[in-house]
Amino acid sequence: MRGAEVRRRPRRPRPARDDATGPFVTHAADSAVQRARLSGARPPHYAGSAMTARPARAAPIAAIPFHRTKYGPDLLCDACAVEDLPGFIADPRPHALRFTEVALVTAGAGTLEIDGEALPVAPGRVLLTRPGEVRRWRLHPVGDAEATASAPLAARLLFFEHGFVDGFFGEADFLATLPLAGLPPRHRSIALEPGRFARLVDLVDDMRDELRRVQPDSHHALRAQTYRLLVDLARERGGTLVRERERERDLERDRDRAGAPARADARDLVRRFTALVDAQFAHTERVACYADALGVTPRHLNRVVHARLGRTASDVIHQRLLREATRLLRHTALPVATVADTLGFSDASYFVRFFRRHAGLTPGAYRARGA
Repeated sequence: MRGAEVRRRPRRPRPARDDATGPFVTHAADSAVQRARLSGARPPHYAGSAMTARPARAAPIAAIPFHRTKYGPDLLCDACAVEDLPGFIADPRPHALRFTEVALVTAGAGTLEIDGEALPVAPGRVLLTRPGEVRRWRLHPVGDAEATASAPLAARLLFFEHGFVDGFFGEADFLATLPLAGLPPRHRSIALEPGRFARLVDLVDDMRDELRRVQPDSHHALRAQTYRLLVDLARERGGTLVRERERERDLERDRDRAGAPARADARDLVRRFTALVDAQFAHTERVACYADALGVTPRHLNRVVHARLGRTASDVIHQRLLREATRLLRHTALPVATVADTLGFSDASYFVRFFRRHAGLTPGAYRARGA
């Protein structure tokens, strides 16, 4: 490993902060080990002697988990209106969701900032937020151009965990195959023609009705409705799900002819690797650690990740680390040294070098530019 990357302090996973304020959040988030198990990966056991206990540190940005038992059974989907959620976070405080949210705005104006990119908020628009993205609402009160914490917002909301759709449709990461979900945040605010928008609102209202009287087969109905809504949104973005999947199949055939790993195995390994990186990026960046946790060799992991994503495993880890660094610098007032410590760097100077190498400027300059 090079310079900054080698001087990282190994640590045990820290429990995530549970700052949730809405009625759809009532339980603590899963630990990193539990999330790794849910993703299909073996829990990370990074060379026991190298791991040292460390006091837990509260996350500086609120992370909102999904309320899995709101309707009794373990249902990973919810549909409601903003007015149904008195604690809905619609003020300027930055926060992150641990689930996907689709918001159909019926009243209100302003912007929704997602990872520093401003998405327009207006009636007739649909906005999509992915898990882990840091966002904040900047809404305008009626008759005033300045954003306030009490600005009104009316919308239909659909939110779900990836497990609700992944696998059910024969895709290890179904949502990632949709054109809309893979776009940068700035392209995920869609203005719909009134008739199309009204049909999607009706679809979410049908899901609300289903959730008011949950039945043993409700998850099937809700999955079908979620699928329809996501496909309709994908088509609105200029690409159909059919074309996207055909192009993916063509790419897979080319990779198979070139001797890449089998399609299903490769996709599953990359999915588990990226889930593990999300859980452990602040604790280790050594590819060998991730490969060991996934039960493969570092060389095999690098080969599969590069074949699927066009990047090395190290690049994936570093980009995830950089993304979290930019979020902390943009959305908190933490000193650079504290950001470095939070991300596992043993010395702030090494963090500065890492950030400058990957972002092209120092953390202080990045923060000043954002301000």
